[in-house]
Amino acid sequence: MPGEAVVSPKLDFMRSRPSQILEELSRTVTKEEIGLLVGQSLGGFYALALGVWHDLPCVLTNPCLFPAETAVVTESELSREILEEYRSLSSAPAFGKAFILLSRNDTVIPGNLEICRRVTDKIKMFDGTHSRIEGLDEELKILIPAIRRAKGVFDLSDLDAPEFSDLYEWSKEHPDQLNEAFRYGKG
Repeated sequence: MPGEAVVSPKLDFMRSRPSQILEELSRTVTKEEIGLLVGQSLGGFYALALGVWHDLPCVLTNPCLFPAETAVVTESELSREILEEYRSLSSAPAFGKAFILLSRNDTVIPGNLEICRRVTDKIKMFDGTHSRIEGLDEELKILIPAIRRAKGVFDLSDLDAPEFSDLYEWSKEHPDQLNEAFRYGKG
């Protein structure tokens, strides 16, 4: 997003154990003072885990929350050790600071909506495929500022409809519950 510092470390998902990747990413979150995590597909697995560990909001697009049960992962050239570690780390806990954007035509992770509902009710469906969500740029222009304006209020039960655009409007109408924007990575 224009005006935002983006920290995107290069990782070797094929050779590194998931626990090593999580440790490296966790250090980066702390060092760079990350305030919002965004993860696509397998990156959604990591963004959710880091969001829970660091109590940070996360935006997950077509997240692969159970990699060891997803054909595209299990049929890849990942070692058995890495797949077993994904299996042991996969829990997809309920997390009120998770926002999930899903494609209606995602054939890579079938049944993902039901899995994602275990994590949050803040899910929005879009047209598109696993790697392409139509209108994503426009949605993020609404979603990210709304998340940044919210003062830890991620339980949207007081809203009539938990649409992200409603969160944005709500955040403008409740200045008493707003704080400074979440800190983002430097640079």
